[in-house]
Amino acid sequence: MAVWNSARSQDDIVADFANGVDNTAAGLAGHWSFSEAAGPAAIDSSKNGNNGTLGGLAHVASAIPARVQSNGLLPANLSASITLTPQLAFGNQTVDD
Repeated sequence: MAVWNSARSQDDIVADFANGVDNTAAGLAGHWSFSEAAGPAAIDSSKNGNNGTLGGLAHVASAIPARVQSNGLLPANLSASITLTPQLAFGNQTVDD
């Protein structure tokens, strides 16, 4: 998932799908592939370091989402939601910094 701090054109979006997101691109606020092997970490691949924690309750094992390997084909009845909750930490900067 990529989050940008400005509107993207249709051509930009099509290029990202065809070539992948350039993690050094100007305006990229964060890019998470969710490809970590285990655990609740969501590592930001952009230069911004907006890493996160999935589930929000890392101390409760049942709250940590299960990671599922996929061959790229997802069942038709699969649904998911993602909630991004900003967390302030020492040295954290806003997208505009």
